[in-house]
Amino acid sequence: INAEYGGGCINNPTWLENPKYALVLEKETEIRIVLSQPLPPLQIAGCYVLLFKKNNDGLLSSKNLVGKTEFSETKEVQCTLTLAANIYVVLPCTFNPGKEGQFDIALYTEQPCQFVPVPVKQ
Repeated sequence: INAEYGGGCINNPTWLENPKYALVLEKETEIRIVLSQPLPPLQIAGCYVLLFKKNNDGLLSSKNLVGKTEFSETKEVQCTLTLAANIYVVLPCTFNPGKEGQFDIALYTEQPCQFVPVPVKQ
């Protein structure tokens, strides 16, 4: 996450500026999402999972939140969810906007899935 695209957590009006990843599930499955920070300094970080459904403005909405990790200044946070076949957005972020840090995301599931970065609008 770099400062330019680090929008902070859902409490901030800039939260949708964070990097996003599309998660496509063809069957209902249990999925574990692990967000890790491989290098210091560690940030207070976490991850949201939203159903991909845009509101009237054409934007994602916090109303479509289906799961999240805790936010913690630790090397790793995770959540386990049972998700229906659908398209989701995984949104990792720092708690406060404008913070930089490296992160890795790992998914563990019994069903095949697609997980790809969503291009940043310029």
